Amino acid sequence: MLPIDDNERKAIKPYDGFIAYFPNAIWEVAKVSHMGSVQHHPDEPMHHDPKKSPDEKNSLVRHMLDEAMDDGTNLKLLKAKQAWRAMMDLERLCKAEAKSKASATSTITESNLPVDLAEFLRSEGCLDEFVVELAGKALPRNGCDWIATAFTWKDAPSGMDFWSEVDNRWLDHLNAMNKEEA
Repeated sequence: MLPIDDNERKAIKPYDGFIAYFPNAIWEVAKVSHMGSVQHHPDEPMHHDPKKSPDEKNSLVRHMLDEAMDDGTNLKLLKAKQAWRAMMDLERLCKAEAKSKASATSTITESNLPVDLAEFLRSEGCLDEFVVELAGKALPRNGCDWIATAFTWKDAPSGMDFWSEVDNRWLDHLNAMNKEEA
């Protein structure tokens, strides 16, 4: 899963740690990706349909066997196909882990709200309703995003105006806390 924490995102350098190391290999894998898109979707913009070929491990091994029998004329293409299959296998694993993690943490309770936000909502008398409205939703990164998420739901029982007002009071609360700290 791609990180959302700014420090974690800045610590990992995808260009420096991947693209800069393998520009030629990435180009060859991109060519394989293009070939596959043209093969499976000749009249559509380039895209990958994971359902068309979901068997990465066996396809990877087939490309390895093809390489063993190749006279060297297709070696680069076969290596690029192997890399593409290995990347897709890893991508599926990452997505499965992210989905599993999201479903495990998608139940909102007072205990997994930011402490300052839970205290504020309790003081506003709307903590329980907030928890109900966030049920099953993706967890935002910070308090402002939590409330903004709640008040933008069109089907929210309390309605947009209610959560908009709570959001305004939350921002006032944060500004007051910042002034106290200064």
